[in-house]
Amino acid sequence: MILDNSVSGALTIHARSSSPKAQGGWLINRSTMLFYLTIAFIIAPKVNIISFGASGFRVEDFVLFAALPVLFWRYKGRAHEFPIFVHAFFIFIAASFLSAVLNLSEVGLTGLVFTGRLVQYFLWFLIAAEFAPFISEERFRRAFGVIALILLFWWFGEATHLLPKIGRFAVVDSRITLNTSGPYETAILAVLIIIVAPKKWQKIAMSGVLIATQSRITIVAALVVWQVSRPGRNTLALLLLAPVAILFLTIGSLDLSDSRFNQTQSISSMASDLVQRFEDVPQINSLTEYRAMVDDGLRQNVDFRSGDSSFQVRAYKWALIIKSLGASTTHFIFGWGPGAWGLAVDGHYVRFLGEGGIIGLMAALFFFGTSLLSRDAPRPYRLGFLAMALSCVFIDAATSSKVSSTLWIIAGYFHGLRLHLQRMPNLQDKEPSS
Repeated sequence: MILDNSVSGALTIHARSSSPKAQGGWLINRSTMLFYLTIAFIIAPKVNIISFGASGFRVEDFVLFAALPVLFWRYKGRAHEFPIFVHAFFIFIAASFLSAVLNLSEVGLTGLVFTGRLVQYFLWFLIAAEFAPFISEERFRRAFGVIALILLFWWFGEATHLLPKIGRFAVVDSRITLNTSGPYETAILAVLIIIVAPKKWQKIAMSGVLIATQSRITIVAALVVWQVSRPGRNTLALLLLAPVAILFLTIGSLDLSDSRFNQTQSISSMASDLVQRFEDVPQINSLTEYRAMVDDGLRQNVDFRSGDSSFQVRAYKWALIIKSLGASTTHFIFGWGPGAWGLAVDGHYVRFLGEGGIIGLMAALFFFGTSLLSRDAPRPYRLGFLAMALSCVFIDAATSSKVSSTLWIIAGYFHGLRLHLQRMPNLQDKEPSS
């Protein structure tokens, strides 16, 4: 077996064989291998293969482990002149790490593990930027179309019980999960695929997935992204469709009585309830008190029989977390540490504040702002990040593995492709849609 390095950065492996058909050898392209592993990661089910405590190594982790040797072998960082939003992410990571260290006695290694996970997701930016010069935009988008088709079949399998549901919502029949840990993560992943996938039927299929998750905030976020993507044409479409939708809802043609859509509170009612909760809950001085009040006191303080119980749970947790920052100056400035509030705060901006304090929240908002507004942020990434940022009002979306990693994949690919084309003047007329 003879190995030689091509000028394109690919790994060529020639296998000798007595067969005439094999005399030409076979080719393994390093960039193509990274590309296929990236697609495999997005599709991989989010289930633990090896579990330890509440965490473990998932299928998607092993896909990353397979990609890392390929990435760092002959790694040159050719497309990795980091844009401003990546530097902002590093600042956010530094703030998270500082909070984890300061709260080591309170949260143990959990804070460092949570911060390490964020760095792990960022590695997909490096992987995508590495294969970007050798994978055309058409091929990249077509791959997302294939992902849409696979998830469509997955939806059918889950609906017909041919495939088991996974994640924390496995017992909830009315909401789909697919290959993620829950419907909220699935909803944002669907929006990201809608943005990148090339065909209309693929976008329509993922819109169906989005609606089937019943993630109200992400559906609203998707409409905002759709309007922002083409403001002139889509604003007119919204103005034409809105009266029709209102008419159908009014006459009851759509039975939403048993769905979450029929339980949504108004914004003013939410604000009023949150203020009242803040006045009612005590100020906690330890994470043990918080867990006791959430585990034991949730059903005593939230009426699950009527109204928007989903928001009432959030309001109760948010009030406890926000009020806890008054426990000490250190907690006010640096928070209680990453992962301090468990898996479900159901509002990532409150989580940023509670885990990182004022410093952590400011670092997170700076990262969000540069991702949404900086000129060097690729357009598909900005649109996807907008959907995630809006969803973060009611969902812990910013640190979920499928969402974060897929956003980094989109950012890394279009950033790497743009830099590659800028270095090739003869291809300037083929700028990517970033």
